Amino acid sequence: MKNYRFNTYGSDAATFLLDARSFRSQELPPVTDPNDPEQVAAFLIGAFTPGRTLLGARQLADLKRDLVRAQGAGILWKFIFCPEPVQNFGPLGGEDRYEGYAAERTDLLKFIADHGISNVVFVTADFHGTLVNRLSYQLGPFEAQIQTNSIEIVTGPVAFDKPFGPTIVDLAAAFGLISPDQQAYYYSLPNGVEKEGFVLAVVNPGLASLGYNQLSLFDNPLPNVELVPGQIYESTNTYGWTEFTIDPASHQLDVKTWGILPYSQAALEANPDEVTSRMPEVVGEFTITPLP
Repeated sequence: MKNYRFNTYGSDAATFLLDARSFRSQELPPVTDPNDPEQVAAFLIGAFTPGRTLLGARQLADLKRDLVRAQGAGILWKFIFCPEPVQNFGPLGGEDRYEGYAAERTDLLKFIADHGISNVVFVTADFHGTLVNRLSYQLGPFEAQIQTNSIEIVTGPVAFDKPFGPTIVDLAAAFGLISPDQQAYYYSLPNGVEKEGFVLAVVNPGLASLGYNQLSLFDNPLPNVELVPGQIYESTNTYGWTEFTIDPASHQLDVKTWGILPYSQAALEANPDEVTSRMPEVVGEFTITPLP
């Protein structure tokens, strides 16, 4: 069954809905210890094995064809929806993401760049936090990153316990990357800039060690991306959703993330009225000015 979908919305936008489950090659063996350089190297090399595919040859060809068609038709925004993240986060858990299919990932991102396909926005999920970053690729394992003009917004969970923030902090503590006191300090923080900054301080050293683009609360990932004053880019400690709005006059894209405090099943069962009365608020917002 073909689940891939390509739809257009006048000249404003095209959407590309990918099936990342039906045709993928067997996943690489998972990295069980990110501190083990042999495991990490084996993963990075294995991910570039020729012929490994996340999408399957037919779906990848359809996607490339439709991207070229959309660009040629003058459609401004191209939204590629993929169930798993496209940006690199490191080998831990990477076998389930496009990271584990690096050769095909490079092929796709390079195709977009080489064909001048502009205003490409990857919208992904399955990481249980909102994470925004510029996409880059390598031509082979351990080679330099080549930056693109494409951006990815990993959208957060509606109700996955626990969200990305506490999950990654707990993993860091389990692997000895932070102390129990640091873990306790994180849990003592209210939601907001300091708590999100703690999460990025855990994540970014691993990204930097592999030459990957780091995450930031305030730094614009691309020159045509601008943070709304008083907001931040990342939200890893909330439940919510992300809203995409194209301004009808300027054609600027507004990306707004709404959220509430997360809750556990036990908290919901103990006090359902309190949980269901939580009101969503904007936890992050930025704009993207379209490129010509």
